[in-house]
Amino acid sequence: MKLLLDAIFINNSGGKVLLEYLIDEIENSGLGIHFLLDNRVRDHFAHLPESRTTFLPNSLKKRHNFYKKYKSELEYVLCFGNVPPTIKLKAKVDTYLHNSVLFYTGSEFEFKTAFSYKLKSWVVRYLKRNTDHWLVQTKFMEQGLQDHWGISPSQIKRIPFFKPIAETLGKKERNKNQLYYISDGHPNKMHHQLIPAFIQASKDHPQMSLYLTISQQYPQLIQQIEQAAAQGIKIKNLGWCDSTRLSEIYQTGGCLIFPSSLESFGLGLLEAAQYGMPVLASDLPFVHEVIKPSATFNPYSVESISKAIRLSQEKELPEPKLIISNSVVNLLERFHLWN
Repeated sequence: MKLLLDAIFINNSGGKVLLEYLIDEIENSGLGIHFLLDNRVRDHFAHLPESRTTFLPNSLKKRHNFYKKYKSELEYVLCFGNVPPTIKLKAKVDTYLHNSVLFYTGSEFEFKTAFSYKLKSWVVRYLKRNTDHWLVQTKFMEQGLQDHWGISPSQIKRIPFFKPIAETLGKKERNKNQLYYISDGHPNKMHHQLIPAFIQASKDHPQMSLYLTISQQYPQLIQQIEQAAAQGIKIKNLGWCDSTRLSEIYQTGGCLIFPSSLESFGLGLLEAAQYGMPVLASDLPFVHEVIKPSATFNPYSVESISKAIRLSQEKELPEPKLIISNSVVNLLERFHLWN
């Protein structure tokens, strides 16, 4: 077990999408890497060779015991789940940080949620001495590591990656009356601003429909959606959507709206841009690092979001432009250095 990809704690959302792509690329490269994966994704990765795959509960103690057992065998470790090893290894260690909430928690977070993230942040900072480098997707994340955790620029490497859209896509006819927000209900996703903004905009454009993808983890948000729908607002929760359904939405859906206040990458932005789907997005640095959106708004202002929604109905929006590039080859080279 010379080479290890440690993805404990990754089990849903954008992190899981990136993990799937990374594992596919690793297997295609023939590197023979051992995978340490979260029990919650066992069924999804059942196709991986048993001899090179270990599934564990999302437990720091279980993970700690794994490293104690195999530390002498390891030469390179990529921790993909934001958290460095719990012990100092002789092996070279990279930690991929793709959770910006670990050092940013704004007013949109309730006290209990914010406290939970601050506790996780403390654990990661305590373990920072156990990693040689931090890998990030954007300058926004790079700056956050420096400003909030005091990480030296020499310890940070920017290696963004995402699954490119393989097929050549022609011009798709879109129904501009359909708006989609592909995101779960985490506080920084700002559904609590989007829903009243859409209700407000619907007064001028009642033909519009808003489709959301909220999981059962957020019953209060689902209830809010159902209450608005009962009042005649065209708003619907699609729940979790698989990759096939998302591809259909990106290709023929009307417009993506993305009011998030905080992202390490914003995978939905990249996916929509590759499909040529118009994007209304928060006017924040993390957005402008990855795409040039069709239009922007202030995610903290219901009026600003509502204005952008009305704009999408009253004018033809330009297609977004992809700014960032896929550097998965550079990430795989980290493994090749020690193979």
